[in-house]
Amino acid sequence: MGTLEWTAYSKLKSIYNGGDSKVTAALQKAGSSVPRREAIYRQRHQECKAITEFCQTQVLNASGKDMQAWQKETNLWLGRQSKLEREWNGLVNKLDDLPLPDREKKNGKYVDIHYY
Repeated sequence: MGTLEWTAYSKLKSIYNGGDSKVTAALQKAGSSVPRREAIYRQRHQECKAITEFCQTQVLNASGKDMQAWQKETNLWLGRQSKLEREWNGLVNKLDDLPLPDREKKNGKYVDIHYY
């Protein structure tokens, strides 16, 4: 694997893994609130999907052993992504109201809402 790509991947992975405790705390704080839990899973899924897409791009750009290594990482993230999708879909089926928004307007500008 190229050094630059590996460094970027390691940084993305550490940010994602560092958020595990925040997500766990946010889910506990959300309790049984389906809209809040759905928003947390939705954001976590987006993060996982971004890392998966990064790995998939590296598979296309690499060859030989590098391609195999990136494919292994891609499969790891696809597994995490499908697990999140199953948990998220279980909540969406219980959701009667509209889901919580991803963005809100503050000072005339739209900004992302972070639920954890």
